[in-house]
Amino acid sequence: MSRIIHAIALLLAIPLSALALVSESGTLRGFLLGACPGCAYDNWTSHVVEGLALAGFNDYGPSFLDPQTNGFGHFTPIQDGAAGDTILSQWKDVFLGAIYAEWPRVDSLLNERKAEWNYELVSFTDTELEESYYIIRENLDSSYFDNNVDSIPGDDVIGSFANGWGIYIFNTSPARPKVVVQVVHPQDDFIAVPAALELYIRMDAYVLMITGAGREAVWDSLHPPYNNTKSLCDPSRNGRHPYHAGFQVIFDELDHGPTDQLVTIQMHSYDGTIHGSLADAHVTSSCEDDKPNPPIRDVAEHLDLVNLMNKYPVDGLSEDPAVRQRIDRYISLWCNPSYSYYGDEDTLSISTNVDLCGYSGNVQAHYCHDAHVGHSAHNIYVDPENFIHIELDEYPDALWTQGNPDWSRWLAGPIPATMETYALVLEYYEPFLAALDSAIWHSHFSSDTIPPLPVEVYQVTQLNNSEVYVRWTPQAEDRAFDTYLLYYDTLEISETSPYLTRATSYLSALRDYHTAASVLKGLTRGPERYYFAVGSRDIWGNTQPPGVSWQVTDGPVLDLTVQVLGTDTIEFNWISHPGDSIYNIYRQTSPDSAFVFFLASDTNQVRIAVTDTLERVFYRISRVLKP
Repeated sequence: MSRIIHAIALLLAIPLSALALVSESGTLRGFLLGACPGCAYDNWTSHVVEGLALAGFNDYGPSFLDPQTNGFGHFTPIQDGAAGDTILSQWKDVFLGAIYAEWPRVDSLLNERKAEWNYELVSFTDTELEESYYIIRENLDSSYFDNNVDSIPGDDVIGSFANGWGIYIFNTSPARPKVVVQVVHPQDDFIAVPAALELYIRMDAYVLMITGAGREAVWDSLHPPYNNTKSLCDPSRNGRHPYHAGFQVIFDELDHGPTDQLVTIQMHSYDGTIHGSLADAHVTSSCEDDKPNPPIRDVAEHLDLVNLMNKYPVDGLSEDPAVRQRIDRYISLWCNPSYSYYGDEDTLSISTNVDLCGYSGNVQAHYCHDAHVGHSAHNIYVDPENFIHIELDEYPDALWTQGNPDWSRWLAGPIPATMETYALVLEYYEPFLAALDSAIWHSHFSSDTIPPLPVEVYQVTQLNNSEVYVRWTPQAEDRAFDTYLLYYDTLEISETSPYLTRATSYLSALRDYHTAASVLKGLTRGPERYYFAVGSRDIWGNTQPPGVSWQVTDGPVLDLTVQVLGTDTIEFNWISHPGDSIYNIYRQTSPDSAFVFFLASDTNQVRIAVTDTLERVFYRISRVLKP
């Protein structure tokens, strides 16, 4: 049955009452972090389930921001076993309907489980952005109350969630249809939600996913003491969560390999007072991957997150024009080798001192990178990044030190927090968000029809009867480089000649465009009978055809004999071949030094005078073939 017919059949099977979707209007900013009079409730972030398992373990910001209250809301873990598996399967059905815009079906599925889940589907119109969204959200349970640990009525919050599984927002006409923005720690990563929301709006991305409970709300209390790896409500650590079940569906349906990827951006923020004097933004592709590719690092064209910013990304704030931050203090990368900012006037090394490269077991990162049914493993050397882990400093080092730190100046807005509270935060990180948007456009959405640069072979050295060593120049620079193509044939090279790529086990170095030489093995007819050339291609399939054919240019001489003549002369003799042009003799004076050119001969015999010395001298003779 086709998906269209399937959808029609579902529509006919749904009661008319279920088709009356909830419709609201306002602004996403107001609904998630502010006021939205046209919504059933607003300032969604203030209603997130709270809890403290171990006081002082995580930093939730200044005491006035949002003190954690045990018992404000409830998180429902998905238990192991068949019943839990059924719940996750049902959530996958919900997300599958959302991906294919089968909104009546999604509404029906949620209504069927209203009593247990208390979730609803909302058709939402953002009157400020003039955009339409569908929101899968949990209804409030007004029995929960949070006085924020003080007697000020103005910061009291009525209503939280009974399940705390999160909120999921789908853009009906996204400019970036394959970008998902995530927040998995909405409480202690307190600037992550406003930063993620601004990025989502700026990029006009497809899905925004925010979990509905703080990470300490429910944990494996049978194994104290608490640490973050024991959290049961953190979906980046516990995959038995509707959040991750939904993400699996989104990834499986939308990610089609390196040329048609889903890009997942997971936003975090870190405690600057705990982690010392680090850069303001840490960016990784995962803790296990220190070879970031575009959009994080573009070693070919520098159209990346780092180099799309100015030397001083922050050059004054509206609150204080004196606040400045240079690029090498503003961003760091989990990267080996280190990377640089290439400015018009100077080059600055970007720090790799990232002690927050992400949890090694991050569930979403592993799902993006690991092989599973229908998806091959992410190649860390050549594939554009499909998972980006970001940590933003909650109090950047460039800010004011009086008050140590001066939180009331940095978060100078209303409480409970709104977007206004985070106005300076968003201003400070706006250059970072803008560069990330631009870098992702270059790496994933701009059309690329240009192959890597052409290269030419300049030397083919015969190593033995079945192997050669091929050298070429220049480097085939390309930000989406995939592999060199090492051609070989007994006839002049053409595009139909056989070739080897990085897929051959001993040729993995061909994945790096910096490679400029390679061994080629397995020549069955003798190297002197073959022609060689080098081409290349990028991940989009743009192929640079092979350059000019070359045969073996040099190699070892055969049947070398050495004869001592008298006391001061040695004579070398070897067999010559019709294609030989000249013979180069190289000299090495110690085993740990390089061979250095000594002399050339146009015959297959040479005599060398020797002196009375205790030093050992090594000679190498190489035949140079006629072009």
